[in-house]
Amino acid sequence: MRRFLGLSLLLLGCGHEAPVPEAELPQQAKTDRAIPSIDPERNSEREEELLRQIVQLEDLLTQKDALLLSRQEELLRFQATLAMIQAPPGSDLAIEAKGLTVDSELASSESPPDPAQVRAEEIRAALQGLLAADGVHSYQVLTLGRLEQGYAGPVVLRLIDSRGRPAGLIAAERLRLEASRAGRTVTLRLEEGFEERAGVSVPFDGSAGVAAAGQKPRGGMRRVTLPGVDPVPWIEAMPELFGAQASQGPPDDGLWDLTAVRQEFNRLLAADPSVGRWRLAGLGGLVSGVLRDVQLVELDVEGRPLRRLFADALSLERGITAGLRIELTDGVQMVGQERTPFLEGRFRLILPRAEPEIWKARGMPGLVSHPALLARERFEGSNDPGGD
Repeated sequence: MRRFLGLSLLLLGCGHEAPVPEAELPQQAKTDRAIPSIDPERNSEREEELLRQIVQLEDLLTQKDALLLSRQEELLRFQATLAMIQAPPGSDLAIEAKGLTVDSELASSESPPDPAQVRAEEIRAALQGLLAADGVHSYQVLTLGRLEQGYAGPVVLRLIDSRGRPAGLIAAERLRLEASRAGRTVTLRLEEGFEERAGVSVPFDGSAGVAAAGQKPRGGMRRVTLPGVDPVPWIEAMPELFGAQASQGPPDDGLWDLTAVRQEFNRLLAADPSVGRWRLAGLGGLVSGVLRDVQLVELDVEGRPLRRLFADALSLERGITAGLRIELTDGVQMVGQERTPFLEGRFRLILPRAEPEIWKARGMPGLVSHPALLARERFEGSNDPGGD
């Protein structure tokens, strides 16, 4: 009997081993228990699922942007319609609003189209075509309002990102155009407006702006310069938006000897190296004392070009207290192959040590009322080309 009980206890002990304490486990066993097994196939499926979710979210975001822009366009059209409605007390619209009948003949008659709106639509189509022809795809002209004296408006531009998707819009009260023939640029000048992205509107000047009834705050001015653009087709297609630039005649009035002006200008610049070494390399003409179609080059100590300034106009003026001021308008500065438009369309070069009386005594345009020493007839027939 004792033997039988002993064998039974031995068998029970072999079939139910006591658990080994955690502290007595080997280090490798602890690591195996802490880290679950890696399933490559399951991870690949998870990655594919995440990628599908990313694509779905991008599609939803694109749809949301398109819906937002369509709502904005609808609101703009509604506001434009309201702005065009004029209902004096005795008008048909006011009478109909009171429930009275309007003469059917008057009600059915259509008013003739507004020539200013018709011309603005022609300009809008031409503007969009020229943007596309010059490789500018980041702006789409939605509306251009009506043509006024020297400008058109109100204007709405859609912003397009690098992937061709709508990214926002720009709205302004007025659109004017500026051009630089020498710098080969066209500038869109937008006045009293705002830029809107992702539903957030910011006036051009960054301030709170001024909001009219039913409109968003507007303010400031935005200049959008398009470099490397031939302005001639733009001026021919929409001269009304370029103002006086479109009606400018030849860039030379024929009164000045251009070679003599350029040579004397360079001699005077060389005598005042306080702001570096500059040279007037190109001069297309002179009108009313203003140098036209100019190229001004800055040189290093070895006489090599550092940068070039191309401008439609160069004016020479006395400094406020002393010296002279050279002001270039409507142009670009070029360093290497990189072109940068003038900030606000102007570039000023101050000559603090220049003597205005000396420049005037040499007959420089802008400082004398009419050409004398540098007049064209003084140099006609001369065979001496002179030098710079």
